[in-house]
Amino acid sequence: MPSSSFLEKGFDSTLGRLVEPYFASFGQEVRGTGERIVNWWVRMSLGRGPVEKAFAIVYGYLLIGISLAIYMNILTVGTIKTAEKAVRIVIRQQLLVVKVIPLFLLTAV
Repeated sequence: MPSSSFLEKGFDSTLGRLVEPYFASFGQEVRGTGERIVNWWVRMSLGRGPVEKAFAIVYGYLLIGISLAIYMNILTVGTIKTAEKAVRIVIRQQLLVVKVIPLFLLTAV
């Protein structure tokens, strides 16, 4: 018969028997919350409604923004200041293009 582990011996004690119901209810709460989060995430990522589409757009921009922030933070180290300035200018120009595109689309209609 295999020997029991340290944790199993600890839960066989009086203290273990006293705290086990509290840990069980806490574990059930954590599991239920985790399942709700997973269900929400699947619904948002696979849904076809307007809320799900808005979520996908915001999430995409958030990922791009975080990636750019990390990239810009890496560029601020050492002698790469001129490259940082060039990248900032390019990003600013791209954002201006993105802002102007809807105006062209609206006037074309």
